[in-house]
Amino acid sequence: MKSPRFCIILPFLISLVHAQNNAIDFDGIDDRVIGPSSPAFELEDGTVDIWVRPQSKPTSQTFLCYRDATGFQTRYLWNFLGNLSGLGFWNGSAYSTLSHPFTSGQWVRLTFVDDGFETKAYVDGSLIGAFPIQFGIASGSDLNLVLGYDIPGSEYFLGQIDEIRIWNKVLTQSEIQDQTYCELSGASSCLVAYYQFNQGTSAGNNPSETVLTDNSGNGYDGFLENFTLSGSASNWVSSGTPLFNTCLIDNATCNVHYTVQPFYLITSDYSLSSDEYVAIVDAMIEIQAWYQVATGGKTFDLSNFGTPVVINLPNNAAYYEPDYWGRIIPDLAAAGYSPFSSGTVNLLWIKGGGGVALGAQGCGGNCGLAMVGMDLFPQFNTGQYFSCPNAPGGVAAFPCIPVGAAAHELGHCFGLPHPVDGPATSMDANHSLMQTHWNYPYTYAPGNESPWSLLTLERQTLLNNPFFLTDLDIIQPFEQVPILNLPVAGPMPIAGFSYSTNGLTVTFTNNSLGNDLNYWTFGESNVSNETEPVFTFPDYGNYTVRLRVSNSDAMMDMQETTISLSPPLPLELIGFSVSKKEKFNQLNWTTWNEIDFDQFEIEKSFDGTIWYTLGSVAAQGNHTEQRTEYTFKDELPGKRKSFYRLKMLDVDGSFQYSNVLVIYSASPEDLISLTPNPGNSFMKINADGDLKINTIRILNSIGEPMFVTYLDQNTIDVQSYPCGIYFIEITAFGNKTIKKFIKSR
Repeated sequence: MKSPRFCIILPFLISLVHAQNNAIDFDGIDDRVIGPSSPAFELEDGTVDIWVRPQSKPTSQTFLCYRDATGFQTRYLWNFLGNLSGLGFWNGSAYSTLSHPFTSGQWVRLTFVDDGFETKAYVDGSLIGAFPIQFGIASGSDLNLVLGYDIPGSEYFLGQIDEIRIWNKVLTQSEIQDQTYCELSGASSCLVAYYQFNQGTSAGNNPSETVLTDNSGNGYDGFLENFTLSGSASNWVSSGTPLFNTCLIDNATCNVHYTVQPFYLITSDYSLSSDEYVAIVDAMIEIQAWYQVATGGKTFDLSNFGTPVVINLPNNAAYYEPDYWGRIIPDLAAAGYSPFSSGTVNLLWIKGGGGVALGAQGCGGNCGLAMVGMDLFPQFNTGQYFSCPNAPGGVAAFPCIPVGAAAHELGHCFGLPHPVDGPATSMDANHSLMQTHWNYPYTYAPGNESPWSLLTLERQTLLNNPFFLTDLDIIQPFEQVPILNLPVAGPMPIAGFSYSTNGLTVTFTNNSLGNDLNYWTFGESNVSNETEPVFTFPDYGNYTVRLRVSNSDAMMDMQETTISLSPPLPLELIGFSVSKKEKFNQLNWTTWNEIDFDQFEIEKSFDGTIWYTLGSVAAQGNHTEQRTEYTFKDELPGKRKSFYRLKMLDVDGSFQYSNVLVIYSASPEDLISLTPNPGNSFMKINADGDLKINTIRILNSIGEPMFVTYLDQNTIDVQSYPCGIYFIEITAFGNKTIKKFIKSR
């Protein structure tokens, strides 16, 4: 497995309509594109991303491969199974399939990610499963990238192909989803090849358009063979992919950035003091931190802190006039401030009147304009005002800023609507920042001092593209309202739990680290905020259990596990453990009263969701009223968190799962590195796998702590440090690691 590469995708709204958005139509008979041969395509791990519009055939049809002309050497090959019933993956030595029905004639985005352990398959950004094999090892100048054909076989692809991206980077699900609605612009060392297909004249005469351009700048062009290149088939055609935006790739900072552009609107008879200006900046930083977590780690750059825009807002009634937006937007434009600039989210601070909070989605829902009144908010009585911890009576005098209200309005910039109409309730207030009359991220249910709003975020489904969603569908146990949680930046907790079963009753052990609050969901609608709940399910079957944890900094993490409950087996599992040895993980378990039992299957997962079978151990025979000991070695534990469980099979075919065990196969010492080292301007702390860093402390050579300035989440500014040796104390996964760093001249 290669060292992970990092790159940045910056979503920028350029236009809703591109000059061209074409694809290539393949006739399923002999059309194909032959690409180049290059070691760059010989990925050890990485990501292959492609948009396809398949037409159904009774046989398999290959849409992309990297192999030689004889077919004897293959690095990777993907095809649709017959009748579009699923996907197949061949790596030159093994073939694996995933069942998943596809609709003939419908565009779909397929993403394949070899993470060094398995190859995950995503359909439209959603994980559908994993092939238990990786990219192959075939290499050499006789291998080529081929589209629409399983060279030299007969699995020709029938349909259309568009937008292919090949990365030497393992993309996360969040990174995959971030790119759903945009084409890419710019060069990046992470991007091996990029084919936009925006060439030719749709369904026109294109006899000279025989080269598929590599838009990555790396020159890996492909060549069209056997295409008619005229008419609506076997030609360049108009694409139906929803690529509305442009994402700028920035190879320097390795982060995802959105721009928040604030405007300051004040009435003509008001002024903006320096204290008020500072309060606005501070509140913007606070809101930035919340949204960075709420959208999966994206960074919001603050820009355009300049002269306030002064327009005439005569009184509070004007805020609710039907033509208000039509009146204010031209005024802003006339002042030289376009409220809908490319790639920006706009926040307007309003001073004057009785205090209001208004927001709108502009550009058809693709970008937003938020407005926050800042004088008086007597309807809010929680005292939760930024910079005003002692605000008496819930009435804030400017420059005290109700940050919750500002965050609510900024939510409209991302297309978040108000919840369903109806009276506000304590449950609504504690489960939605977007609830119209409850605008604070920290609200409390009567008699309950737990900030429930911190516990209800499904980050992986929050925003596929915050600039393009007008509706939000978030999984939640409460049906009344959409949910948005806006935590502030701070150390990350780590969610983790194990469990044991006794019939239908499950006892949960909370193994989380750095958490203060817990929020459990059992199946579809049952919840608990106990630390270690005991829950009785209504019947035998499979249930999804989620544990969300948060800490006092409002940072969150989640673990999800599927629990299978089956009728009792003819044995009792009285012990199950896992321990890390030098080169393997060892599992031990003990049974009692084993009678007429078949075997144990040992299952493993890297995320607690997708499982595969490591091996099996046969039962040792009947042992009435006796203990029976078993052991199993995982010879390839990997360098990440591993989940294990036993599938216990009876001779009649029935089975039951054990509790799930979790172990980290490598120590944090092995998974953390500092780059560059030595260094003179900045130091980046790199964490391999899914290791999460909790705290960072820097000590000089005599043990004195240094002041830490972050350039981003894991990058530290060291320019001001004197030359010498420093010790970086890092806490990750509950363990403390010390790394040596040398500050050079």
